[in-house]
Amino acid sequence: MNEDLNDDLDRKLVSDLLEVPADFEQKVMARLQYCPLPEMAEARVKPNRKVWLEWLALAGGAALGAMQLGGFIFGIWVATSAG
Repeated sequence: MNEDLNDDLDRKLVSDLLEVPADFEQKVMARLQYCPLPEMAEARVKPNRKVWLEWLALAGGAALGAMQLGGFIFGIWVATSAG
């Protein structure tokens, strides 16, 4: 069974790439103009609990990183001033 899959894959890899029609870009761009945009106004007005928790986690990680950096700098300062 693996040999069959490998043969199919090998045939597809050897074959030429897909030919894209000349007007493909115009068709896609015309279709995008008809797609409605998602409603984001409500999400901006009232963020849910998950968004608040994400920001809290980001702020906590930044605070811990700043504390680690401060400890590292303090250690270097102590080591160099002990001299």
